[in-house]
Amino acid sequence: GMDKWLIDPKLSKQFLEYCKQEFNSENIEAYLAILDYEKNPNREKAIKLYLTYIKQDSEKELNIQRSEPIIKELEAVSRNKKAPLPTNFESVKKTLAINLSDPFSRFMFTDTYAKETVTNN
Repeated sequence: GMDKWLIDPKLSKQFLEYCKQEFNSENIEAYLAILDYEKNPNREKAIKLYLTYIKQDSEKELNIQRSEPIIKELEAVSRNKKAPLPTNFESVKKTLAINLSDPFSRFMFTDTYAKETVTNN
């Protein structure tokens, strides 16, 4: 399913390229940025996540609930050097996965998907 395409670096790059063609890449870009942050959390990555995807009117603002606790945590990190780094992105990742399900359902009909599915089975 889609999880494999989000976790595997080669497959996620192919899905990202498809999303870019649809002008719908912010969700997968944010998902991949969160995965990268989770591997090595640091203040610079947290601030970049906030400024790029979370802050209202940001370049690639995500369609997520503004009440998500992680939003306030990322905002705090962007304003205060001593704020603790956020650690729980699960709710946001679930929302992003839901947002990605629509483009993924179309991606499943592409030659790229068919080729990788045959290759990996």
